[in-house]
Amino acid sequence: MLVRFNKLNASTTKSSFPCGGMFRNLRTRRSTVTVDGVRRLFRANPGGRLESGNACVLRSSWPVSGLPGWPDAMMMIGAEINTPADWLRAGNAVNTADAFAAARGGNAPVLVFADSGGAFGNDTECVNGSRGNAADHLTKDIVPFMISKFGVSPDPSHWGVAGFSTGGTCAVDLTVMHPDLFSVFIDISGDLGPNSGTKAQTVARLFGGNAAAWAAFDPTTVITRHGPYHGVSGWFAIAGADIGARNPGGQDAAANSLCALGRTKGIVCAVVAQPGKHDWSLAANAFAAALPWLAGRLGAPGVPQVRLPESTSAPVPSAYPSPATAALIATPSP
Repeated sequence: MLVRFNKLNASTTKSSFPCGGMFRNLRTRRSTVTVDGVRRLFRANPGGRLESGNACVLRSSWPVSGLPGWPDAMMMIGAEINTPADWLRAGNAVNTADAFAAARGGNAPVLVFADSGGAFGNDTECVNGSRGNAADHLTKDIVPFMISKFGVSPDPSHWGVAGFSTGGTCAVDLTVMHPDLFSVFIDISGDLGPNSGTKAQTVARLFGGNAAAWAAFDPTTVITRHGPYHGVSGWFAIAGADIGARNPGGQDAAANSLCALGRTKGIVCAVVAQPGKHDWSLAANAFAAALPWLAGRLGAPGVPQVRLPESTSAPVPSAYPSPATAALIATPSP
């Protein structure tokens, strides 16, 4: 089942988004709904208007007669400059999910393609800050909406987050900050933490100069301060052979650092190298590779649980970290 839903601007006008036209499978059903409380995400722009954003929801196995009880859900978040449709188009998520479900009697997780910025190019990094309260929108608007309107499970063991690039950073951050909401993450080529330049630039640009707010959304700090995690697991996907050249932002170093730290606090994780470089082709292939593990881990009906693969990346820093990632790695968390 496909459902398209639109956020509202200040005058409650529905925004337009062509995600519904992308699906030609006659087994899907479509409707338009609205998400309550979306104004928490957006700040007024200089013109005084709130930008509007969109998200898509894809579910393959709901029967025509109604929704089943407690299906599992996966929130999908894209890259820094993106729309929710990027996962559908460039990330090939529709074909991947459709093929997966077709081979398993129609069973697959609900995929929620979330808008973390509200406007193209508004890089919130999924935090609450000067560019919008994105974290609150994702956790306090979209999750309850999916539970109340689509009947997905409220149990965190049936919820996960996946993302590419900035979205990968979001996936880790949301899960380690909210293990009461999410139990699984797929971080595809994400950074060490929310990133908008050097650490000083990130603190200034995303958090208005508030270092404590930065620390509250820094995954390394969050994991370090947290007690033992229970039932949380993650798949870190990075670009494969010729690691340094294919991870120019130091994503391999970030993945290994976060996974190693997470293991000390009970997070079960693996760093898995995929052929390719930092682009949507890598994201598409990594998501396809991780989906059987993800669906089993979330408890999708008829999908067996499979073990995480062995880590295929040695825990060594990249040869070519970006200045921003290098600064984040080198600077101790407050």
